[in-house]
Amino acid sequence: MGLKIDALKYDQWYRSPKGSYVGDLERELLTDLMRPERGESLLDVGCGTGYFSFYFYQLGLKITGLDNSEEMLNVARSKIKKKGDIEFISGEATSLPFSDNSFDIVTLITSLGFIKEPSKAIREAFRVASKRVVLGTLNKYSIWALYRRIEGLFRPTVYNETRFYSLKGLRNLVIPQAENSKIIWRSILFLPSFPRLRRIEKNLSRFKIPFGAFLVLVVELQKE
Repeated sequence: MGLKIDALKYDQWYRSPKGSYVGDLERELLTDLMRPERGESLLDVGCGTGYFSFYFYQLGLKITGLDNSEEMLNVARSKIKKKGDIEFISGEATSLPFSDNSFDIVTLITSLGFIKEPSKAIREAFRVASKRVVLGTLNKYSIWALYRRIEGLFRPTVYNETRFYSLKGLRNLVIPQAENSKIIWRSILFLPSFPRLRRIEKNLSRFKIPFGAFLVLVVELQKE
């Protein structure tokens, strides 16, 4: 049995100083590459407790979050202040309960590393997306990944069971589905999470350097 993720601790981490720093940089990079437009519909696959779902909602998107953990979903639902263009449902990334082209955007943010059949999840994402598919993953070729591996030698962590990806690995996953589509990517989190390094981090993220801990790949779909 895999190491269970505590939903509340996971959610609270993003409110810690380190989590807030990391989350802000991740969201800025996602927004820069995705270029979301108000009113677009977005399916957040593997939404967890809704950290990124609520961010996209605040940008004016219509959000559906999907996860296979009821514990995670319960935390996400508890944060909905009022009924609106956001909902959270139970489901599997490898068998999405939606028809073709149901959403403008489909995101898998850090969730791909926990999916046993990633190729199947990618096919499903491409099936239900009409404009863009967005992958945000933990980069296997980063200083942060090395630290996580060393940490896992001394105590059990969720990262021991997480699949880290390289840029090449992500490309190999999406290319069979992305014929004639434009692929853009960048990464962030090259350095330790010190606030005084934030400006350097943001400057580095403007370049195509494939060694940041958080790697984002966006496929702009060309569907007939």
